[in-house]
Amino acid sequence: AYQFRLKHTLELQPNLQVFQAMVTGLVFENGKVVGCRTNLDVEFRGRAVVVTTGTFLRGLMHIGQNKNEGGRLGDFSAKSLSSSFLEAGVELRRLKTGTPPRILGRSIDFTKMEEQEGDPHPTLFAFHDTRDPQDLFHVEQNGERRLGWSPGCEQVSCWMTYTTPETADIVRRNLSK
Repeated sequence: AYQFRLKHTLELQPNLQVFQAMVTGLVFENGKVVGCRTNLDVEFRGRAVVVTTGTFLRGLMHIGQNKNEGGRLGDFSAKSLSSSFLEAGVELRRLKTGTPPRILGRSIDFTKMEEQEGDPHPTLFAFHDTRDPQDLFHVEQNGERRLGWSPGCEQVSCWMTYTTPETADIVRRNLSK
């Protein structure tokens, strides 16, 4: 829901054009980034270039003991864009984004778990932020608030459980794999 709200908000901004494409490289002139090139061999130029790469720069997925280049949902790894950043002197580092398992809620005995409720008044991204919590996630400029969490809505709790000694032993025996 958030991505659609933000996309809609951006599309309403005057003097801003939004394109979605796979960026394969940056365009340089005199050591300065002046644009980007896409997989369709289209070049975009501008005073500012915003590239949102997600986790796809040199994307690598680990599934069990297997490693595959790419991103979630079968998306491609941004190898050529990664090379372009390296060519520009940008250091790339690995970001582990381990996805938690998805479990069918009605198959769980919550009485054996410890509930972890969300904050009653969620903070903004930074704890020192002093903006009004009423503005949390509401990026619309037209006064219309749609979709997503807002103050007063009920949050979903997290639930904590502990592993058995047997399971912990299996994990310890396989850490080197």
